[in-house]
Amino acid sequence: MKCLSACNDVVNNIPQGVKFSPDGLCLLTALSNELRLYNCNSLDASALTCHGGDIVRSFDWYPHMDSNKPETCCFLGTSRSQPVHLYDAYTGHIRATYCPINLERDEPESPMAVKFSLDGLNLVCGGFPKDRYLSVFDINRPGKNSMVWRLGKTRRSSDGQKGLVSSISYTQFSPHVLAVGTYTPGSIYLYDIRASSAVATFSHLNAMALVGHGKNFKLQSGEGEEDDNFLSKAKTKWFKRRVQNGVTQLEFCNNDFTLVSASRNSDAIVSWDIRRMTCGDQIPMGPSKGYSANLDSNQRIGFHIDNEDLYIGGRDKIVSVYNITSGNLQRTISMSDVVNDVSVHASTGLLAVSLGERSFDEDEGIMSRGGIELWKI
Repeated sequence: MKCLSACNDVVNNIPQGVKFSPDGLCLLTALSNELRLYNCNSLDASALTCHGGDIVRSFDWYPHMDSNKPETCCFLGTSRSQPVHLYDAYTGHIRATYCPINLERDEPESPMAVKFSLDGLNLVCGGFPKDRYLSVFDINRPGKNSMVWRLGKTRRSSDGQKGLVSSISYTQFSPHVLAVGTYTPGSIYLYDIRASSAVATFSHLNAMALVGHGKNFKLQSGEGEEDDNFLSKAKTKWFKRRVQNGVTQLEFCNNDFTLVSASRNSDAIVSWDIRRMTCGDQIPMGPSKGYSANLDSNQRIGFHIDNEDLYIGGRDKIVSVYNITSGNLQRTISMSDVVNDVSVHASTGLLAVSLGERSFDEDEGIMSRGGIELWKI
């Protein structure tokens, strides 16, 4: 392992997440109300800065981005009290704006999470404080017109997924399966988006709960026994508690049946085997493995999946690398500060880490320190 470069233009701030571009030539991060793009050949200064207007909540690269094709070089960003913007990765200009509208109140809303579909033709956003739904936009049709995927029959009904949507993830090879995580009450639901209508403005998606709430949700467990099919009640509760503080990240593995989740104030990253799920009155959770991590913070601390390797950040200033299938810790990488996010690009063999956290000092008040480092693995 070797540190290749580190940025030094982060002053009184911390980077909030880091993502490689799909071609592995750029890094994207958020600092307060800015989105910054760095070239991987040098992190001395940002190559591009986009001002979001307020605190950046979420960002995502266009999945087919190729630096040799300027028309594909773009990314999504959303900020508090702002719509979703599509930014040009060369100029920083806004190419398009997508404004989710609460049709019942006829007012714009700002999402907490945005995600491109795998084919790059649509974007999905969610996390609206006044209703529980996902807005789906055709990227070629900016503006206010969108499909609405409801997460419950009505805003106040007892069915469906509750909580503020915090994370959205597609499976790699089955683009009709969508995983959605929420903050308190923490939950993870899977949706079959084939149930949505391409014509209707509103669609109510069919849902299956890994960990959730609602009148039909039950946890299936054995009477204290432990076997290959079901968990004991104690283990069932252990996995559920790893989610109840609020989901911060969801990612599917390459095998398409393993979902990995991270949560606030937790001591583990958890993987879920979605093949264990059924559609009866009882909906069992399907936990698979737990990976020890120091996530004891309200701050979002991320992970990255690279084939069979799971890279996890932590407050202990260490990047932990686990084998997803076996759950064994393979190696650790020491860093200079709290690791709040990691990103790996397999073809270039590079690891990017986002460092820093906010702390409080009695004399100086709130203090922020951080940076980005690029490592060769």
